[in-house]
Amino acid sequence: GIVALTLSPMMCGYLLKADEHRMWPQIDRLFDRLIVAYKQALAVFFDYTKTILATIAATMVVTLLLFKFLPSEIAPKENRGLMGVFVPSIPGKDIDTIEKYATDIEEILKTTPEAKSYLSFIGHWGASVCLAFKDPGQCKRSPAEVVEAIKPQIKLLPSIDAHPWSYDSGLPGIDIMEGSSLQLAISIIGDYKDLFTNIDRLRKGIEENEVFNSARHDLRLDTPGYEMTLDTYAMSQLGVTPYQVAKVTEVFFSGIQSLEFQKDGINYPITVKGASDPWTLNELYLTNPDGKRISLGAVVKMTPSALPKKLYHHNQMRSAVLTVDLEPNQTLANSMPKLWKVATEELPDTFKKEWVGAAKAYTQSSMTMFLLFGMALVFIYAILAVQFESFMDPLIIMLTVPLACCGALFVLWVTGQSLNIYTQIGLITLIGLITKHGILIVEFANQLRLKGMDLKSATQQAAVLRLRPILMTTAAMIFGTVPLVLLSGEGSEARRAIGSVLIGGLLTGTIFTLFVLPKIYSLLKAPMGRRKI
Repeated sequence: GIVALTLSPMMCGYLLKADEHRMWPQIDRLFDRLIVAYKQALAVFFDYTKTILATIAATMVVTLLLFKFLPSEIAPKENRGLMGVFVPSIPGKDIDTIEKYATDIEEILKTTPEAKSYLSFIGHWGASVCLAFKDPGQCKRSPAEVVEAIKPQIKLLPSIDAHPWSYDSGLPGIDIMEGSSLQLAISIIGDYKDLFTNIDRLRKGIEENEVFNSARHDLRLDTPGYEMTLDTYAMSQLGVTPYQVAKVTEVFFSGIQSLEFQKDGINYPITVKGASDPWTLNELYLTNPDGKRISLGAVVKMTPSALPKKLYHHNQMRSAVLTVDLEPNQTLANSMPKLWKVATEELPDTFKKEWVGAAKAYTQSSMTMFLLFGMALVFIYAILAVQFESFMDPLIIMLTVPLACCGALFVLWVTGQSLNIYTQIGLITLIGLITKHGILIVEFANQLRLKGMDLKSATQQAAVLRLRPILMTTAAMIFGTVPLVLLSGEGSEARRAIGSVLIGGLLTGTIFTLFVLPKIYSLLKAPMGRRKI
């Protein structure tokens, strides 16, 4: 903006010469013929007022229908050249056992012709075998297609709950392995056994639904552990408290970090742990208020039991997260209501449900889209109202925005794309790009009317004189956007979404600006008694 107001006028004064010959006169002759044809077409089109109004109304209806029926998702699935198989930790098994399963999965993935290399990660948390793909031009299948192909083989692996994943979303805050899955946090105020019983029944019901591929949850009650039963009568007689039992057990079995010291203004945690690992509770002793040492085995009985590995909480309630994989032809938008309905039917009324992960991000981004779109319209309207010192002129200019959106959404529908965060960015950008055309015509028509020209002549003359700059700015923006649509590679789906919206919106918006906006200007600017339809 600063360069346009300062440097560009100075360059024009020094570089442009009035008697200089044109470099490409053929272009001038082409534009001259185009201007003559446009002037004739506009004069004819100007008399069909009812047709113009009907076209505007029909375009508005089509825009609303496209908004309603276009598939919606948080982001398009991208081919980022990466997939893998995750193996969660196996209760009661060591890392060597997990490594054996990871080796079996490696053998399955090695047969993938699209694979360039693979890398395995193994730890106490489980294992993940990642597969890097060749360049998209050398691959017959995408990572998502390979995932669907190997799922039957992965399900045949016994004793593990492995699931394949594909890295199809680069949005921050979205887990790589759950980016295209639905995640529902289910919470209760009861115990975990009741939660496990109901959520496992829900999981089985979901897997029978044709909309969903598979389901799993993170509440596991099969982790080997021990339950400690306290002899409260003996403890009261010996002067031992449950707090003492808990702390001694924690120190010798896992270590405790409730202490810290400070040096140079920095707090350092202190881990207090027993010098040796006990074999039985009889090896641990407590000291009561009388100074007597009491064996822990005298007041506590420890029995093996299956316990949850972790006790998950959501909003301060006992909870578990249900993860549902969708069929390839399903999106988050059309699957969320179906999953919510199934969960409502299967779970008791006392269970609370809340979207998390990609589903939560989609819900929030959908509401943000309408808020940002509305704020952009209000902001630009306010700026134009100040610039034109009129409330009517900005309204005329911004009429082309929903008309341009019709073209943008139509291109998305034709190319099989969806409404997502990238198309939302394109639509908001389109508001500023398309209103620029209307500003050129309305501003010039106002100047001609101030010089005494009648309304109809001023409107048509302004549109004809502004045809060339409108076409040039549209062509410049479209040619700059074409590479976004044509280029391929990792992440090209996101770039293609933005480019499709801008190209479709600019083409449609420019046509409506050149033919519809002049007539709307003449109708709204005419005195009330002289308006004819």
